[in-house]
Amino acid sequence: MRKIVILVIILLMTPFLCHADTDNGVDGYSRTGAPPQQTLSQIPAQNGTDQTSEDIDGQQAYYLGVKAYNEGNYSEAVKQLSIAATSELTAENKKNVLIYQGLSYYQMGIASYNSGDYPVAIKQLGTALKFKLDDATVAWIKYYRGKAYYATGDNNKAVTDLRAAITKFPNWAMAYYIRGNAYFANGSYSLAEKDYASAIGFLTNNKAENTYADFAGWLKGYASNAVSNGQTAEMSLLAACYGGIGGVHMLQGFNDKAVKDFSNELAIKPQSRFAYFCRGKANLKLNKYPEAINDLTHAETLGEKSEELYLNRCSAYFKFGKYDNAKADIDKVIAMNPKNIAAYYIRAEAEMKMLNMNKAAINDYTIFINAKPNIIPAYLHRGICYLRAREDVKGLADINHAIEMDPEYPEGYYLRYQYYGMIKHDTDLAMKDYERYLELEKAMNSAQKKQMAEDIAIAMALYFDHFNDGI
Repeated sequence: MRKIVILVIILLMTPFLCHADTDNGVDGYSRTGAPPQQTLSQIPAQNGTDQTSEDIDGQQAYYLGVKAYNEGNYSEAVKQLSIAATSELTAENKKNVLIYQGLSYYQMGIASYNSGDYPVAIKQLGTALKFKLDDATVAWIKYYRGKAYYATGDNNKAVTDLRAAITKFPNWAMAYYIRGNAYFANGSYSLAEKDYASAIGFLTNNKAENTYADFAGWLKGYASNAVSNGQTAEMSLLAACYGGIGGVHMLQGFNDKAVKDFSNELAIKPQSRFAYFCRGKANLKLNKYPEAINDLTHAETLGEKSEELYLNRCSAYFKFGKYDNAKADIDKVIAMNPKNIAAYYIRAEAEMKMLNMNKAAINDYTIFINAKPNIIPAYLHRGICYLRAREDVKGLADINHAIEMDPEYPEGYYLRYQYYGMIKHDTDLAMKDYERYLELEKAMNSAQKKQMAEDIAIAMALYFDHFNDGI
């Protein structure tokens, strides 16, 4: 009995304060489900002097549970409050016990989420939802569980939980952003676009909810660089939303919109290599090759050194006629991943365009053909390089093989016409192939004609190079 009196005296010296954790959006009953403010001395005794030892143990567990909760020791709070829940308490105290149990599981779930243990967070937050908490707290719980589901790749459940959170707080920009990410991951691009746009609208019009509480974890991630450079967390979220909607627009084929989106992101976060990288890809698809090269080079300077970056910049250089730069980039791709067979074909194409690297191009085409023996242009282009390297027999063999693979492939006949007419001076064979080429050329689409025109331009150099080394 003396121990209980001492415990009560100690607890009476510590105010019973509602949990205040602005990092996690918890600052009182109106938002978290915590009981109204009171002190332990205000919690009534059980039935005057008629209390049993079990009643006293229950009250002690209640006091210890509340104390542990206020100290942030949530696992101990759950333990003590579970004991209290099976004891004879007043209806008010029993209600408070259940509220504190739910809040303890909620806080444990947040801690697990922040530590990256998402399956445990999902379980703990699910347990918290079994207790009767106020609507605002339920919204926060579902928000965190939605984020945990998203982190584990369960995007459908993430969408469901985040929808519930948004129902309670319709202007919750971060919830829209994460739900947009879940929609994006599921391939629901129009829904993702709508959520990103909603978040952007709230943030740009100063109508976003819960940002004061929700950015503590955010500051540890995406926003860290921006905040260190004087940007607010809200602005960093806005930048991320522009990046998200830009990604949607790229996938939808609206690359002009995507360029504007990534430009908006860079206006907020000018050191975002992701934004430069994506804007570079969008500019490439818009055939804005200098802009694409500039953006991709910025991304590289900021640390983006992926195969994808070098492949995209190689393509921009190639289409801009900078074949030596294109080769330099594809060299990096092959050094990073020697098993990328397509890279050998791309390098061979650049080497063929450079006109003085026939042997190198032949070697790369051969590597590609050995791995992918059914690609007709590879044989035709290797054939061109063989002819330019004065290996006529091998060159003609490649062109003949391409024609055998597809007797209606017009470029093969045109190249053989060039060979017979310009190199062998056999007018009869040349005209026979030329007539066949004209017949087939009528059925070609504009893209095929454009590609063939490029190859023909190279073929026209055969006659002038044939009596030189051309190596």
